[in-house]
Amino acid sequence: MTLKRRAVAVAMTVSTVLVLAGCETTSTGVVSTSSTGSSSAGSAPVQQGTQTGEGSYLSSTAAQVVFVRFTDNGSGGVLSGLMDIVNADANSTTGTDTTENSFTGTRNGPDVTLSIPLDGTMTGTLQNGTLSLNIPQSSGQLATETFQSATVNDYNAAVAALQNAGYAQADTNAQAAAQQQQAEAAAQAAAAKQAQDTKDQQAVQSDLSALQQDANFSADVAQLWNAVSGADSDLAKTRSDAKQGQGDDCYNVSNGVGYDAVNNVEYDAQNNVGYDLQNNLGPNIATARQDIKTLQSDAAQLNTDGLPVPSTVAQAINAARSAISKAASTANGDIDRTNADVIAAYAVANGMATGSCVGDGPGNPPQGLAHLS
Repeated sequence: MTLKRRAVAVAMTVSTVLVLAGCETTSTGVVSTSSTGSSSAGSAPVQQGTQTGEGSYLSSTAAQVVFVRFTDNGSGGVLSGLMDIVNADANSTTGTDTTENSFTGTRNGPDVTLSIPLDGTMTGTLQNGTLSLNIPQSSGQLATETFQSATVNDYNAAVAALQNAGYAQADTNAQAAAQQQQAEAAAQAAAAKQAQDTKDQQAVQSDLSALQQDANFSADVAQLWNAVSGADSDLAKTRSDAKQGQGDDCYNVSNGVGYDAVNNVEYDAQNNVGYDLQNNLGPNIATARQDIKTLQSDAAQLNTDGLPVPSTVAQAINAARSAISKAASTANGDIDRTNADVIAAYAVANGMATGSCVGDGPGNPPQGLAHLS
């Protein structure tokens, strides 16, 4: 049955109850008799088929209950009454939703015509305790709904069954919603984990690239050797200048050989070799060591994620450690060589400060460059 004022005309959507004279409809769709009503809940059905009197008729399905009560006042077959429509509603706290419509109509023998506001006119028949109504549908066609003579108790029982169906549907809907929420939460968690796994894997690959680049010290070692070679050359010049002797007024002692030792060889050591150690090779070795720690940490995160750690991780770490060790060892050899150049240059200059030139030498050499660890 499709009637206006019903939100939806399918099962388990809206519940509507219509009550006729002598009865009151509660918010749950249950009908209670008033003190002035001519029939009461639990009374026997009112006999139908007469030209005058009252009638009550019930149509009940799994989705809807319709209860019609009318009064035939005997004046030319004029009818008046109420129609209650109750639909199962899983979204309602009562399990149903109720609508009440009043109507007027006429009756001529078995033929009846009902006029319901907003719903239009319905025609049908009433005979042998059965009311049949032709109800207009949204498609423009007519659908015949059959009502059987019934009591208020019959109606209330049908409504109770409909409410139970509504409660059951509500439980089913709630369970389905909970399962849907769980499924969505699981999907979101899986997507988040996948995104995090991808991020962690990318971090390891980025670490590998950084370590492989930072652990290449060939340019730094070559530059350091160039600085050491400069100190070697200046030491050779110091020795060559010493062969010229002390010179007039010991000039070659203080301003020749002594100058070579302090301002050339020692300068090379502190400002060339030392600079490369402090600003190039040393920091780059420290960076590579930090890269190793970062890679180890990110690889450990892959274990936590339950993901395999690429075999290239251990290979890269071992290669980097080997490169660091080799570079440091080479640098320390260069440091020893440079320190030895300074000591030798000072020794040459001080060796010339004899006789009248005593005190013109450069004195003790400064503290040498420290090893890389």
